[in-house]
Amino acid sequence: MSLQCLLLTSLNVIGRCMDDKARDALIERLEQDVEDFFYFPHQGFIPHWAVKYWRLHAAVAEYLGVPTWLPDEESIRKMN
Repeated sequence: MSLQCLLLTSLNVIGRCMDDKARDALIERLEQDVEDFFYFPHQGFIPHWAVKYWRLHAAVAEYLGVPTWLPDEESIRKMN
């Protein structure tokens, strides 16, 4: 646990801090979505934004440690 997370936890500002691995995975997902936004259309691809949104939603909920509802992958793909 980082010093910042330890300090925040001890101050009772937040009750749970995730490790750096979860944070890095979330940042990587955000960066990949931005890259896809700019490069996919130029390559003739259309990104599945509904799928990306729900995957990001799940990652953020996991990072924050909150329960959430997620639709099944098949339903998500029908949204596009």
